Amino acid sequence: MYEITKMTNHRQDLQSHLRKHFTLHNSHEKAHAAMSEARKCRIGIVGYGHVGAYLVNQIQSEGDKYNMELAFVWNRTMTTMEVNVAPPLQLKNLEEFEER
Repeated sequence: MYEITKMTNHRQDLQSHLRKHFTLHNSHEKAHAAMSEARKCRIGIVGYGHVGAYLVNQIQSEGDKYNMELAFVWNRTMTTMEVNVAPPLQLKNLEEFEER
């Protein structure tokens, strides 16, 4: 009887410990996710040539992995990027980049 009680207490202690650990772990994950979202690096691309187009594509497809998001894309010739860059990301006047 003593052994059964001892094993039951040990199991309860273990369950309690695991519950605390997972609760702490989940709260850390939530806090980290909130901080990561708040600290997202916004990147503006000036020039939509070969390098600019590559950077835009990479940031749009994998930016979340690295906490990056596209703020704007500017190019001297707007028609070059009309097809691949969403209108809200197209910056028409480079002097307005700080507003993004």
